[in-house]
Amino acid sequence: METLLTPNHQRRRHVSGTAQIRPGKRASQTAIRQFESRCRESGIKITDHRSLIFHGIFQAGSRATALDIWKTIIGMVESHSPNIASIQRTLNILLQHGFIWREVGEDRIFRYSLAEIPQSEFPVLFVNQKTKKEITSKNENLKNEIRKFFQTKNIDINVVSITIICTDS
Repeated sequence: METLLTPNHQRRRHVSGTAQIRPGKRASQTAIRQFESRCRESGIKITDHRSLIFHGIFQAGSRATALDIWKTIIGMVESHSPNIASIQRTLNILLQHGFIWREVGEDRIFRYSLAEIPQSEFPVLFVNQKTKKEITSKNENLKNEIRKFFQTKNIDINVVSITIICTDS
């Protein structure tokens, strides 16, 4: 365990990142791509800490409190989890940028849920299989055609990922 000294010489634990998430405890690949794409569009830096909190929110489910999310993360990681204050700060950042919704119940406890991307704003990602590089398309005609195709199948979509297989020439 790596420890860091703060200006007041207090010891802080090094928080684990997404690499420490136990198998089966991760968010779906689609949700991760959607989160990363929205971070890039919003100009938010994608840190291991923010990604870990995102996985925790995803696993905790809708209407989870900060404490629920913290307990979920404790069960997800193989080493130390972030403290509750750090989680709350990250929740506030994600809330400010529209990644999550917060509701206040009669008990005056904040409950958080992942915000869905409005149907008209779903991203279309092209992924180069060889380099893993992602390119986001903002072409509305392409989005409309994809939306029409999936509507005929009665499927609601949040994100579309198209893998491109390149041949060497």
